[in-house]
Amino acid sequence: MQKSVVAAAALAIAVALGTRASADDGAPWRSTSPRVRLVTDASGLELVIPSGRARGATSRAIPIAPGETYIASARLELDVLIARGAFLRVALYDRADGGGRQRVRLDSVSVRGGEAGATVLFEAPAWAHAAKLRVLARPDRGGAQLSTTTPELVRVPAATVVLRPDE
Repeated sequence: MQKSVVAAAALAIAVALGTRASADDGAPWRSTSPRVRLVTDASGLELVIPSGRARGATSRAIPIAPGETYIASARLELDVLIARGAFLRVALYDRADGGGRQRVRLDSVSVRGGEAGATVLFEAPAWAHAAKLRVLARPDRGGAQLSTTTPELVRVPAATVVLRPDE
């Protein structure tokens, strides 16, 4: 319990000190499939996701600097228990416009039910110039409704210490 509190405090400090880039800065989110119903507003995203493979919403490309450290975060809330869960994904691209194929995918820990924070901490590789944030879920039967705060990507200043939950 204390480890998660320390990690949450470190994340809050990093977010407060970092450079923010949220995926809805001037560009909308879009669904990853025509089968996903997506509604966006000032407070976040509302998705209705059918059963099957991971589906959800993706952001526009967000510029990142190679070698810099970033934290992507969102608060996810599921209306039903999902065995295979919902998660935040960061996809990295070598083109600044986010075009072409994603070269790396980084996923948060899965949220299986209720409400929980999802974070991804990473250092941008030397070739990476853009990131896209995705909010995804893998419902089993009947689909699910997923609510989330608008995910943000924050550059962590070099002097910031970020503690891992296992430390």
